[in-house]
Amino acid sequence: MNDPVVSPWLVYWLGRLDCFVDFSVATAMFSFVGAVFLALVSIIEVDEGDRQAFLRSWRWVFAVLGLSVAVAVFTPTKSDLIGMYAASKTTPANIEKAVDAGKVIKDELLADVLAVIEAATEDK
Repeated sequence: MNDPVVSPWLVYWLGRLDCFVDFSVATAMFSFVGAVFLALVSIIEVDEGDRQAFLRSWRWVFAVLGLSVAVAVFTPTKSDLIGMYAASKTTPANIEKAVDAGKVIKDELLADVLAVIEAATEDK
């Protein structure tokens, strides 16, 4: 009964997830710059001996670019995960309980306000 409602580890990893996505975006940007640099180098004449190393560099740049873009796109952000967690806990029964609790609070508040108004009018 004394278990936390939300795991502290979940809160910790939610904060780290945004850093992971930001790192993936930065890696994608640097890979894109590397691809542009390689494209500019390819305009210059590359001799046959360097062509294999050049093609290997292209493969690495595009592999890193593709992987980092995929990670950045398909990894949910902190706000996405909070929304997903809230959606998983939202059920018709929970909504009904919240509405019932709201009605009880509203009725008690209304009774208190009416008692204050009645006490204020009696004093006059």
